[in-house]
Amino acid sequence: MAEIRGDKVVFSKQEIAALDDMPSNNAEEMLVVHCPPPRRRGGFVAKALVVLLFLFVAGAGGLFAAVEGGFLDRELARRAEGALNGALDGLFEARVGSAALRFSSRMALAIEARDVEVTETDSGKHVTHTQSIRLLIDPFALVTGRLKIGGVEAEGVDIDTALLQTEGGDIAALRVDATPKVLETVFTRLDAAVRFLDRSQAGDITLSDLKMQFPGRGKPFTVEVNDLLMARQADGILTLSGVAAYGGDDIAFSVDAESQNGRVSELRARVEGLDLGGLTVRRLDDGSIHDGLETEVGATFSARRATPDAGPELTAAVTATPGVFHMDGDTQEFSGATLDLAYDFTKDSLEFMPSRVVFGRTVLPFTGAVLDRNRIDPGAGAGFALDFLFSGARAGATEAPPLPFDATVTGIFDPVLKELRADRLLVTSPQGNMGGSFVIRFKPGLSPEISFGGQVPEMAGAAVKQLWPFWMARKPREWAVANLDGGRVLNGTISVFIPAGRMHFPPVPVELNENELHITFDVEHMRLDLPPDVPPLRELDGHVDIHGARTEVTAKKGTSYFGSGRSVILDGGRLVMADVYKKPLTADLTIALSGDAAAVLELSSFKPMNSLKNTDFRPEDFAGPVKANVSARFGLLASQNPPPPDWSARIDLQTVDVHRPIAGRRISGAQGALDVTPQALKVDVKAKVDDAPVEISYAQPLGGSDVKQALTVRGRLEKTDWTKLAPHLDELVDGPLTFELSRVDDKKQAIKVDLAAASLSLPWIGWSKGAGVPARVSFDLIVNGEENLVRNLQLGGDGFGANGNLTFNKGNLVLAELSRVQLSPGDDFGVTMRSGKAGFDLAINGKRLDARHVIRKLKTEYEGEKAAAGAAKGGAFVATINVDTLAGFNDEVLTSVTARYATRGGAANAVDFRGVTESGQAIVSQMLKDNRNTVSITSGDAGALARFIDLYKNMNGGLLNLRLAALDAESWSGSVDLRSFRLMNEQRLQSIVNTPAGRDGQSLKSALKKDIDVSSASFQRAFARIITRNGVLLAENGVVRGDQVGATFQGTVRDRRGNMDLTGTFMPAYGLNRLFAELPIIGTILGNGSDRGLIGITFKMSGTFTRPNIIVNPLSIIAPGVFRQIFEY
Repeated sequence: MAEIRGDKVVFSKQEIAALDDMPSNNAEEMLVVHCPPPRRRGGFVAKALVVLLFLFVAGAGGLFAAVEGGFLDRELARRAEGALNGALDGLFEARVGSAALRFSSRMALAIEARDVEVTETDSGKHVTHTQSIRLLIDPFALVTGRLKIGGVEAEGVDIDTALLQTEGGDIAALRVDATPKVLETVFTRLDAAVRFLDRSQAGDITLSDLKMQFPGRGKPFTVEVNDLLMARQADGILTLSGVAAYGGDDIAFSVDAESQNGRVSELRARVEGLDLGGLTVRRLDDGSIHDGLETEVGATFSARRATPDAGPELTAAVTATPGVFHMDGDTQEFSGATLDLAYDFTKDSLEFMPSRVVFGRTVLPFTGAVLDRNRIDPGAGAGFALDFLFSGARAGATEAPPLPFDATVTGIFDPVLKELRADRLLVTSPQGNMGGSFVIRFKPGLSPEISFGGQVPEMAGAAVKQLWPFWMARKPREWAVANLDGGRVLNGTISVFIPAGRMHFPPVPVELNENELHITFDVEHMRLDLPPDVPPLRELDGHVDIHGARTEVTAKKGTSYFGSGRSVILDGGRLVMADVYKKPLTADLTIALSGDAAAVLELSSFKPMNSLKNTDFRPEDFAGPVKANVSARFGLLASQNPPPPDWSARIDLQTVDVHRPIAGRRISGAQGALDVTPQALKVDVKAKVDDAPVEISYAQPLGGSDVKQALTVRGRLEKTDWTKLAPHLDELVDGPLTFELSRVDDKKQAIKVDLAAASLSLPWIGWSKGAGVPARVSFDLIVNGEENLVRNLQLGGDGFGANGNLTFNKGNLVLAELSRVQLSPGDDFGVTMRSGKAGFDLAINGKRLDARHVIRKLKTEYEGEKAAAGAAKGGAFVATINVDTLAGFNDEVLTSVTARYATRGGAANAVDFRGVTESGQAIVSQMLKDNRNTVSITSGDAGALARFIDLYKNMNGGLLNLRLAALDAESWSGSVDLRSFRLMNEQRLQSIVNTPAGRDGQSLKSALKKDIDVSSASFQRAFARIITRNGVLLAENGVVRGDQVGATFQGTVRDRRGNMDLTGTFMPAYGLNRLFAELPIIGTILGNGSDRGLIGITFKMSGTFTRPNIIVNPLSIIAPGVFRQIFEY
């Protein structure tokens, strides 16, 4: 074996066979050899750890069971109470109700002390009650028998604030110079806290659910603090921080105390988010705020302990955010405040460094000091002396520019008398000065007693309003601020006294009587506003006296200016508010004014009088001097729903003119009185209407009063007067009129006119009444909106009259119903007329109508056709007549007369007439339906028709056939055919036959050497083409055929002026003479046409239609027909 070398043999993986493949593994009885496992150190360690873990778990479980089972509670309670008392350093004493060893919420071992009461050692007064305090302990120190606190947790801490209240309850014992001692006490308490943390090595102290209850205004309030943490920082600074909850708001605070060797040297504190509303606001039952300050306050404090090298320091800075200041239900904008305070250890005084309080536009920068009274007056008792200076302040209580001012306030607070007194209150400004003093006395259980007195020798009115506190004499102040402006205040005195207990809560209105409030001053050049809408009185000199509930303003003189540029002069007046506390607030006003009528009426047009309301008039419509006396009682605040104003005004008119027409009439020179009240407007004046003198008495109810409306206008008017009132009436009336107009009711007026001294005429029908003939007309005029109704119209006179009703709409006659009309002694008919959008209808019905007036008018003025067409131009006109008898000229009458005349658009579309002459022959006129508006007139007695219309008296009988076709609205063309008529005693025929002509003086009779008898001439036919245009009647191709004579004619039969201009040829022996015209060729040459003869005389008729001039041409007598045209006119 010794020869065997120990060489290393290496087998590859392919050379290594598995043991299962070895032969021994294939034996029937295999021999298995078990080898022991190798020894490993890791396994031992693991077993040891498992054993230790088991022991630790078992020990921990036993410890947990022992802790939670309370086996150590008694001993722990004793030792916990000892540890707490040791930590409190003897200043306070702790009593623990019970204690237990438990695990904290963070699974740390803790001693829990329950129901811990802490009292002050010296006084024994209760300080806090804590539900539980958990002392987090070091378990290893506990095993060794030592109790080491690693932290403190406390829950359910209630701090008894009674100790704090007791300490501050004796106000008389408080002194400003005790501040250093109090500060040192604070540092001492902080030293104890530092030592507690150092000795106990407790680490952080956490307090949760801490509650403190304080007395508040009305009811106590509670402050809750969660997670209050007190810790010692690494740099040695002791910090106290947390968040307090009050009223739903979070108030963050922190305190930092620097210490060295267990002694605190410097202290800094900060408070943020303190809502003063919860501390100061008092609410009414309805939830509205009565008083208090809504703002959020933040503060910082800094204190430094005295050292051998430096003295102590104490400062504070307080800031308030913008909010609202409430006082007695009124509000004032609070824009914020900054207060910087410092304690002066050399003067022992509390100094207000430059600070600032802002109320809206009112800015109050100030400095001041508070110190003990005996430092100023060694013989004075307890209390504080106050000294404040406001420099560069601005008062902006109104919308006027802020007032710069300075103020000084010095006084004392006496805690024994509980009295705050300012003996010197001085306000200086560029606009005047004010001096005064006040005293506030505090009464237990009552509101304080307040007394204030001031004097204002001279100050601008704007400055007084700016400096007047909004809560002092609130109602008078509201009125003064709203209604007095500008000017200066002279000799002013202010005296206010509010007894203790008068300012209740819940509030009772503070109504100061005449012994408690007296403010009086003179005003100069001031403006007084007269609510609600009356323009202010300016340049007012007067006196204001506020005596308790009564406020009285006496005006000596002033002027009221309007935006229109007008003005009225105040001759005197007085405004009295008898009780400013009574609701609704009302005032009595009496003023005497003078000025122009336009200005006075403009003043009266404002509320409450509204004298021009519901009228078309404006102040500028009136001119002339007036004087007015106005008395009124009205409410000053619309929010109080005052009753309707009661007022009266009497205006004396002195020759006043009205520039705006009344019913189209000009009123001038009005003299008399105008009285206006809320119930009625009454006028009693003499005036001129369009320069016509009348007397007017008028009463108009106002505001739905039961005063009856009345109007009477009367007078005697000459023609020159009444033509100005009714310029179109001169066509009907000429001469003086006496009239009277009286109001019947709201819509009806009774009018009477005496026409005896005047002449009356109806020119369109030619009827008239002469002057001196008695005549009266009366009617009732009913005004219904735009519709005027004339009812009970009665016209009466000698042999004439009319009764009926008329209706006018928008000044146009739309309906006339005259049941009886008599213009001539024999008349008996009625008239109905209607006018509307469709046209104009006229109907005449009755027994007898005398037409001579109309016929005469048509003959003298050839305007009938034009007038009828013009009356309905643009519309339709229909006139119908139904009378038993129609009387005409020459004693001719027509019976059973019916007529209808109609036009549309100025063109006739119906001309129908039917009547019977005394000979029994009919007269028929009608318009043919041939689209040409052709009028046909036929009659079997043309002579009777000519006599009826007084056209021609010398014709008997005759068959008339007249046709006229309309060319346009005023032109007609047609023909007239007259047959079988006779002319009797026609002098114009005799004139043609017998009139000498030429140089030899031969007439037609002498030329023919034959006696031509034309005294009675029969004619077979007369024919002519006629044209009427614009009132002119023309004839063409006219011919007259008779047995003895004949004629042809043409020209103007009648023009607008009633003149004739006809020319023609007269032919004697017409039956034989015209035979030459029937011969072929020769008749044409010698007879000059079928209706002309061999022998004739040319003539010309010119002049008036009734009496024309006739001229004949002698040369034409012997000229053959064809040459006779040469001699025609």
